[in-house]
Amino acid sequence: MKERPITILAAVIIYVGNALWAWIATFLYLVGEVTPAQLAIGMGTLSAFTLLSAFLAFMAFRRANWARYAIAAMSAYELYSSLSGLSDFSNYPSMWLVQYALAVALTVSAVVLLFLPQSNRWYKNEQQGI
Repeated sequence: MKERPITILAAVIIYVGNALWAWIATFLYLVGEVTPAQLAIGMGTLSAFTLLSAFLAFMAFRRANWARYAIAAMSAYELYSSLSGLSDFSNYPSMWLVQYALAVALTVSAVVLLFLPQSNRWYKNEQQGI
């Protein structure tokens, strides 16, 4: 299979779009809540993760099989660490929780798309030199 399946394109668009949306939503949420120094540190760290996400998505799009496993691992870590921070849902605004649920759904769907049978065949053919 030489042609890239639509599942790969959809996964990359969802994954990068979700990472960008997380950056924007976090910035808008934090801008009035924290000091400028805290904002700079928080957004700097989030920017590094957003750039890493974009790089991994680009490599997965270019048929680097290791990149989709890295995306899956990074997504699992992000979901685990964010869920552990949400131990008390009553402390968060309901709109934030809706955005969080949407982000989780998008992340999971992007990872699933990367591992569907047609995606697996596309990556497998690259490993075999086809």
